[in-house]
Amino acid sequence: MRKFRGFSPVAFGGPDGTLVPSVADAFMDTEIIAGAVDVVVPMRNGAATIQRTLATVHAQTHPPRRIIIVDDGSTDGGADLVRCLPLVELIATPPYGVSHARNTGVQAARTEYVAFLDADDLWHPTKLERQLMVARRDPAAALITCDFMSATPAGAPIPATTIRPRYAGRALQCLLHDFFVIGGGSSSILVRRDAFLRVGGYDVRQQFFEDIDLCLRLAAHGTVTACPEVLTRVVENPFSTMRRPQASPDAFNFEVTLQGLTAVEKWMDVSDAPARLGREAARHILVRFVRSRIPLSYLFTLPAQMQQRAPRLAKRIAPDMPRLLVHLAVASISGLRRMIGKFHRQLARNAALKSMPKPHPSLVPAVKTTA
Repeated sequence: MRKFRGFSPVAFGGPDGTLVPSVADAFMDTEIIAGAVDVVVPMRNGAATIQRTLATVHAQTHPPRRIIIVDDGSTDGGADLVRCLPLVELIATPPYGVSHARNTGVQAARTEYVAFLDADDLWHPTKLERQLMVARRDPAAALITCDFMSATPAGAPIPATTIRPRYAGRALQCLLHDFFVIGGGSSSILVRRDAFLRVGGYDVRQQFFEDIDLCLRLAAHGTVTACPEVLTRVVENPFSTMRRPQASPDAFNFEVTLQGLTAVEKWMDVSDAPARLGREAARHILVRFVRSRIPLSYLFTLPAQMQQRAPRLAKRIAPDMPRLLVHLAVASISGLRRMIGKFHRQLARNAALKSMPKPHPSLVPAVKTTA
C-alpha cells in the first residue's frame, strides 16, 4: 500500500469516512499528471469477474496511467488474482463499503481525471479515449458520463436496457428531473479529480443513490456533460454485494426508499432548482415504494421515518397521512410509464439471461497475466 505524507490513504477523512475540506485541499496540492486518467476499481469478493473486467481496461485505446484496485475486505482471494497484472496498484481496506473504497482510490490517484469501474462491469475499448475527447473540448466539465446498458453475467448486451444521460441547460435541474438516470452508472462516469475532492467525494453514509448524490453535487459546482455513445455494460451479477440484502426484501426496499428520499432532501431548497423538481424526484422514489408492494405496516411508519430522515421533504409532501396518500397515488400514476418500461426491459433481460450467449469479443478480450 502506498503512503502519502507519512499517512495511509485510509486514515484520511472525517469521523463518518467522508473527506474533510483540509484533507481535500492537501490532496489537491499534490502534483498531478495533466491529461492523464487513473481508473479506480472497488472490489469485494470479485474473484469471479475481476480479471474479465480488467481485460477491458487493458484493451483501452487510451490506456490509463494506473488501475487502482481498492480491495474492500475481500475473502475470496481476488487480490491474489490481480496484484501481478499490468498497471495494477492494490490497496487493501476493511469492508467499509463501495463509497469509501472509491474515495480511497481517488485519494491515491495522481492524474487530472479519474474513471470508476465496478469489479464486474465492462468497457468498450474506446471508452476512455472518447470521454477524454469530450473533456478536452469542455475544460469546465467536472463530470463526463456516457451511455450504458445492461449485460448478462456472460457479458452479452441485453436489448432495450440502454440508458442515455443527457444534459441541456441547467444540469442540476435535468438530474433532479430524471432522478434515476445516473443510478447504477458509476462505471460510466469520468470526473476531474480536483472537482471530486472539492465536493467531498462519495457520501459514505449513502448506501443507495450514492451515484446520483455525487452527480448532483458536481452539477451544483460545475458543468456536467455526456459522451453520446454506449461505452459501458453494467453486468446483471446475481452475486453482487448490492444484490444480497441482509434484511428481508420488504425491509430492504423500505430502506432504499428512505435513502432515496434523503438524497432528494439535500436538493429541495437549491436556489436555482424549482421546488416542483424536488417533489417530482421524491415521487420517483415513492414509485419504488408502491411498485415493491411494501406491506401496510411500513406505510404507517413512513411519515415518521421521513420526518426523521428528510424533515423538510416530509413537511412539504407528507405532513399527514392523507397528504402522503395523495402523493403516493400521484407517484403511482406518474410512474406507470416507467413501470411499463421496466417490465419490457425485464422481459428482454430474462430472455437474454436464458440464452446466455458468449461475451462480445470487442468488450471482453483475452485476459493476459504476468508472472
